[in-house]
Parts: sequence; structure tokens; C-alpha cells
Amino acid sequence: MDKEKVHINIVVIGHVNSGKSTTAGHLFYKLGGISKKEMDTLENKAAELNKDSFKYAWVLDKLKAERERGITIDNSMLNFETTKYRCTIIDAPGHRDFIKNMITGTSQADCALLIIDSTPDGFGAGISNNGQIREHALLAYSLGVKQMICCCNKVFIFSALLKLYLIFYFYNSFMSLIIIYLDRWMPLAPYLSSIGMKKL
Repeated sequence: MDKEKVHINIVVIGHVNSGKSTTAGHLFYKLGGISKKEMDTLENKAAELNKDSFKYAWVLDKLKAERERGITIDNSMLNFETTKYRCTIIDAPGHRDFIKNMITGTSQADCALLIIDSTPDGFGAGISNNGQIREHALLAYSLGVKQMICCCNKVFIFSALLKLYLIFYFYNSFMSLIIIYLDRWMPLAPYLSSIGMKKL
């Protein structure tokens, strides 16, 4: 008899417009969780509304209001399996107005995927005092999420002329991120360490 697979809930969190739903939807599509035909339907609907870049986000964002506004309002979940695990992806909203929904989704999670917009404006907005990167990381930790993956998104936007360097390093046995942009550096690792994140 085969051993039963371990079930894990993975919440996708981060600042609004960092690409959380798009990343999760694209991952789900690549894992075979949605057929090519269904993806083509979503692509056509997105094109009709002149929102071509939202096709993967709409795998998770199914509410009419979410599609019209281009933001996640409520949590949505998708399931997939690996050879060892049964996984549920919980796509949590990033907009400050829907923080209660983010807390609800995160309270069910075993680990988190923190999506970070790597564009200078996006990262600056997300890490600022009004941004959601810090708040989501702290809330996730407070709700019992002790394992977090930092995912650097939107890297494809940059050219060599922007002098953007993404440096990954191990800090206290925890994969962390520093972004250096035009002689300014914004460390995320010390913040994640200060709230208690570390390798289990």
C-alpha cells in the first residue's frame, strides 16, 4: 500500500500588482492543472477586455469585479500534486482594502510564497511603510507560517543599462533578497529576520 501524501497549503502573498495571481496561475497551467482549451478561453476573454496580460491571473481571479478591476478581492484555491505532496495554492489579495481576506487565507497556510515586484517603483512601493510586503510577511509569521519563499518577479523588464543587480544570499540559513539599484540598496533579509523568520 502506498503511503498517503502529505498535504501542504501554500499561500501566495505580497504587495498589490506584484504578480501573485499571474505567477500562481502560470504555475498551475505549467503543472497541467488547466487544459490548453481552458487557457485559450481565458486568453480570448482577456483579449476582449484589452487585458491580455491577465490571462494567467484569471485562472484564479474568477469574480467579475476581480477581472474588471484587475486585482484579487477574495481568496481562491487550486490543488495539484507532486510525487510526495498534495498541495493547495491559496491566492491571497494584496490590496490593503482586502487585508481581512488575506489574513483568512494565510491562517490556513503551512508555508508562504512572498511575491516581490523587482521593478524599482514596484519594490519601493511594496517595501515602503504603506506597502504590503512587510505587513504580509509579519502577518504570515504571526499566523504561524514559519517557512517563506521570496520570489523575485518582473525581472524580465530590466536592461543592463538600469544597473539592477539581484543578489541572493543565505542569511541565517534563510534564503533572502537584496535589491541594489543605482547605488541604493534595500535589504529585505534583516526585516524578515527581525520578525523571526529562519530556517526550520
